[in-house]
Amino acid sequence: MHKRTAFTLIEVMVAVMIVSVVIAAIYKMQGDVHNMFFKFKEKSMNNQYLSFLVGNEAYGFEKDNIDAYRLVEDFKLEDTLRHELKNIKLTIEYDKVRDIDTAEYDGNTSGAIFEIGKSTLSRDNFSASLYRVKLQ
Repeated sequence: MHKRTAFTLIEVMVAVMIVSVVIAAIYKMQGDVHNMFFKFKEKSMNNQYLSFLVGNEAYGFEKDNIDAYRLVEDFKLEDTLRHELKNIKLTIEYDKVRDIDTAEYDGNTSGAIFEIGKSTLSRDNFSASLYRVKLQ
C-alpha cells in the first residue's frame, strides 16, 4: 500500500473555501455592528434634541423653524457642541389637542385651564413628538 505524505488538491481547495467563508462572515458581522453603532448614535443625538425641547419652556408651543443652537442657548454646553448645533436646522410644530377647564368638574368659576398640545420636532430624516401641558 502507498503511504501519502501530502494533501491532495481537493483537500486544499476545500480548506481554502471553508476559511474564506468564515472570513466573509466575520467581515459581514463587523459591517453590521458598525452600521448599528452609527444608527444608535444618530438616534441618541435626536433624542438629545428632543430633551432640549422638553427642557426649554420658550419653545414647543408654536410652529417655528429654528436651529438647534437657539434651542439650547439657556443650557450650559461645551463650545464644540454649540458650534455643531448651529448647523442643525429643526422644525417645531405645535398642535393644540384640547383645553381642560377644571371649573367644569368642581363647579368653581375660577378654575384653572390646562392646554394639552402635541409638539413635534423634525429634522432631515427624524421626527419625534411629545405631549405637553400648559397652565393658562
